[in-house]
Amino acid sequence: MKKTYVLVVTGDKALKDSRIAVRFLKKSSKQEIIIIKSRTSLVVDNIKNMNVHVPENMNNAQASRYLKTNLPSFIGKMSGVYCYIDNDVYAVNEKCDKIFDEHSSPVTFSADYGNTVRTFSRGALKKGDLADEIKKKSDIKVNPDWRIFNGGVFTFDSKSKEFFNSWQKYTSSIFEDSNWNRRDQGALIVGIWKNNLQNQKRLPIEYNWLIRHSGKRGEKLKFYNKKFRSNNEEVYFLHFIHRGSDRYSYPSELVHALNLIEDKIYKKMLNLAKVLLMRVIIFLFNIFLIIDERIGMFSNYFKKRSKLYCKVLNWVKRLVKCKR
Repeated sequence: MKKTYVLVVTGDKALKDSRIAVRFLKKSSKQEIIIIKSRTSLVVDNIKNMNVHVPENMNNAQASRYLKTNLPSFIGKMSGVYCYIDNDVYAVNEKCDKIFDEHSSPVTFSADYGNTVRTFSRGALKKGDLADEIKKKSDIKVNPDWRIFNGGVFTFDSKSKEFFNSWQKYTSSIFEDSNWNRRDQGALIVGIWKNNLQNQKRLPIEYNWLIRHSGKRGEKLKFYNKKFRSNNEEVYFLHFIHRGSDRYSYPSELVHALNLIEDKIYKKMLNLAKVLLMRVIIFLFNIFLIIDERIGMFSNYFKKRSKLYCKVLNWVKRLVKCKR
């Protein structure tokens, strides 16, 4: 079965952000990566870059959601299973490809961090009840207590086109409705219920661990032996929601994650060990020099037996800046 990761970007800044996500993927996976991009001439090296057109009347955020909800149309002929990830989702485990084994056709999402249709009303609307607004807009009745999906990570296949058509249709209609916040998650609820996918299997939390938010439900994220773990289960993808804002800053998790692709911590530890060892050697030689200066017993002995003595002695003197 062919396995492919997909990202979308609009504009130079988004593409630069995506390079980090791609580095994580390439570190953890050998599968093909496709980036669907618009409004940028920049590229992500060593993966497939697809340039597409987006409507001129959309800003970059809207255009990215337009790309995301139209994936099968831009990919073209589809084969195997695809995994979409947002630019702020990082693959942090070499076994991340197990996500493809979790796929249930036509699409498989993870749950959001606890939101139901009812509680997500504030996130989707400027005012009103989300279930009521969905009924007005689409004539679809949804359960207000249904736990919503998160659109940051999901898998899909060639049978998902009808779902994507619905998702894109309602996302576009939301862009034109002043009462709706211009996000794709409210439209995702409509698309899921429109296609009777509300009872679809969900991705386990370790494939879309929402930093901070998942922890609100009691899950604990730990990092040891170069792996993230939650409740003794390895975590495969970290989702840094709202990365960069002061309110949603998570320095420890981000530092640990970045060190998986840059190895900064381990290089620093190795360098520190080398420095400490050198200081011990210099300290011992310094003692040797003091003794030799006072009684001359070592130098008189070694000068007769080794040409190396003078070379080592001069080198140590330069290190400790000691003059005889």
